[in-house]
Amino acid sequence: MIDTQRTGSAFLVLVGPHPTRSTRGQDVIAGVVVVQSKGELPHQGITLNMEGMVNLLLSTKSVGLFEAFYNSLKPIQLLNYNLDIIKPGKLPSGKTEIPFEVPLKPKPGKTLYETYHGVFVNIQVIKDSRLRNSL
Repeated sequence: MIDTQRTGSAFLVLVGPHPTRSTRGQDVIAGVVVVQSKGELPHQGITLNMEGMVNLLLSTKSVGLFEAFYNSLKPIQLLNYNLDIIKPGKLPSGKTEIPFEVPLKPKPGKTLYETYHGVFVNIQVIKDSRLRNSL
């Protein structure tokens, strides 16, 4: 999986497992955050955000189109992490690679299910990374 963010003269890329790779409870998600900058880059930290969701989808075949949109069900959040993977400081000019490894642990009272994309249910873990700049 590749997620990108451009911040002024820097380019941040999150490289992790392929998006079609299935995740299961107790898996470890590993990857690398790559920052490419033209010069020294002061920052307020780099965070990794992970959210595991179950989305229940209504079918327009069993109910009308209007009802399907109006009665859409709220997603069920199974996990939610906001991790600092690097503390505030300065990154050197050029390419910087920051490896990360995060175990998947559900919220209390929740169970993690294998990644699934079906007609009525989607189960997925979404990952993104942010470089916080000072204003």
